[in-house]
Amino acid sequence: MMLMIPAIYGPLAVAASGNGSILTALPFIISRRNRRPWGLVFDSKRKLPVAFAVLRFRQGETIVQEVVTDLEGRYAAALEAGQYSVEVAHDEYQNINDVITLEDNAQVERNFAMSPSGDKSTAGMLDDIRSRVNAITRPVFAVGFAFSATVTVLFPTLLNFIILGVYILSGAVYLYRLWIESNYSGVVVDMRGNPVHGAILRFLDKDLATVDVIMTNKQGRFSYATIRNRFASIGVFADGLEVKRPHTHNERIGDIVEHTSDKHNRSIRITMKPVSQRAPKIISVDVS
Repeated sequence: MMLMIPAIYGPLAVAASGNGSILTALPFIISRRNRRPWGLVFDSKRKLPVAFAVLRFRQGETIVQEVVTDLEGRYAAALEAGQYSVEVAHDEYQNINDVITLEDNAQVERNFAMSPSGDKSTAGMLDDIRSRVNAITRPVFAVGFAFSATVTVLFPTLLNFIILGVYILSGAVYLYRLWIESNYSGVVVDMRGNPVHGAILRFLDKDLATVDVIMTNKQGRFSYATIRNRFASIGVFADGLEVKRPHTHNERIGDIVEHTSDKHNRSIRITMKPVSQRAPKIISVDVS
C-alpha cells in the first residue's frame, strides 16, 4: 500500500495545478469556455486578480443573476438587453456599486478594481500558491509516472494499472492540447524596460469582441493559449500608460492592429509610455 501513495500523488498534484490534468483538460477539449469573459475583478493595491468575488446584477430590487469570479479574477454573465445595477462583493474588500447598460447581442467590457478593507488578503496567497504548484507540476508528474510504471511492472495489480492509465491519458491530453493550441507568451514593459505589473490584456476577435482577458504578473509577464488563432488583436490597459506605437484607431475601444501570424509558440513584447489621459488601448505586438 505504501508503494501506491507516490504513484497516486502524481496525478493529484497535476490535477491541482490545472496544467495537463484530466480534470481540467477534458472540459477544455469539449468546450474552451461556455461564456466569454466580460472583464476582471482585481486588487487595486496589489495588482492581483480577486478570486471568488461575487457580482450581483439587479433590476430594481430583483437580483437577475449572480456570478462568481474564477481563480484568474474573470467573470461573465448571460443577461438580456437592459440597464442593470451591479454590486461587486468580497469579504476582504470594499463593495463596488455600478450601473451598466447592455444592448442586444452586446458584450460588457468592464473591469472592477477593489480596494482592500484591511491588511489581510488571499489574492497574494493564491497567486503564490498557483506559481509554486505550476513550478513543480511537470517534475512531480515525471517522477510519478516513472514510479507508477515501475510499481506496475513489479506489482501488476488492477489498481496500479488504473493509476498508470491515468498518467498515460493525462500525458496524451496534454500533448493533444499542445498540438491544437497556439501558445503565446510575452512581457509588458515601460520605456526603461521595467516590467509593468498589473497590466490588463484583452484578446479580441475580428469583430472586436472579447475572447479572453488576463493580467500581467509582477515580472510583467503573461501567457495565453488559444485554439485556431481565435483572437485578431490585443487591447491593453495600464494605469497612466499607453502603447508606444499605436496603430489604427477605433472610437469604441482605441488603437487597433490585426493579428495575422499563424505560427505556434509566439513571443509578444509590448512597450508602453506615460500618458496624461488614462484610457484602454488596442495595441500592436512584436511577434517572433
